[in-house]
Amino acid sequence: MKKTISFYIKTLHRDFDQFCDRRLQQMGLTKGLLYFILYIGNHPGCSPGELAEALEFDGGHVTRSMEKLVSSGFAVRERRSEDKRAVCLNLTEKGRNAFETSRKLFGDWDRMAAGTLTEQEQQELLRLLEKIAEERRRKKNDL
Repeated sequence: MKKTISFYIKTLHRDFDQFCDRRLQQMGLTKGLLYFILYIGNHPGCSPGELAEALEFDGGHVTRSMEKLVSSGFAVRERRSEDKRAVCLNLTEKGRNAFETSRKLFGDWDRMAAGTLTEQEQQELLRLLEKIAEERRRKKNDL
């Protein structure tokens, strides 16, 4: 059977998921909350609406996820000083520690997965993957 790009993408995705799961479990996080931690860590004081738009989730999903982060001690909801009805999201110290660890996951896995490739091969692989991804984004927008 001829192997396809999709076969390798799925295989690598599964491996990355397992790698993340092991690291995230140690912190008490799930993969589903990883991108929330990363976004809030990179955009302190963001609103739930900004978070939903950036991650392309509906408001209900963001609300449930934020409740999990708040109840687990990773994040806090705070009222904005200029508009007491508006809420902003920030990481707690526990959340900031999880953010720093989570940011490293991608680089750590990349180094592990591509460790047998030369620097030139890694750059070429990234260039080709970006080319494929850009074409898929363009076609998605054309639909």
